[in-house]
Amino acid sequence: MKEVILEVLKEEKCAEEKLESARKEAENIVLEAKKKAQFLIEESSRKTNAEVIKKKAEMEQAYLEEKENILRTVQKETDAYLQKKRKDIPKIASHVFQQIIRIDTQSTGLASRE
Repeated sequence: MKEVILEVLKEEKCAEEKLESARKEAENIVLEAKKKAQFLIEESSRKTNAEVIKKKAEMEQAYLEEKENILRTVQKETDAYLQKKRKDIPKIASHVFQQIIRIDTQSTGLASRE
């Protein structure tokens, strides 16, 4: 009977050791899973940040290119407008000169009548 009790106690101790070993193994598995999850989260965050930075740079570049295109277009339109106005200057100057001569002629004629 004593042998049976000793055998049961031995098996109980062995079972407790196996249970403790399994618990430690489970804790290690959970700890490793948490480490892997944390690593994946950090890696995903780094990749996301890198993608956001890249996308921001691409958008800024596109904005600058669009801005340059608009500025070039406005510059061309302004140059064309100024060129057209420069061509009109001699005609306008001639017209103003003609008006001055006519006024001068009229005022000279009025002065000679008096």
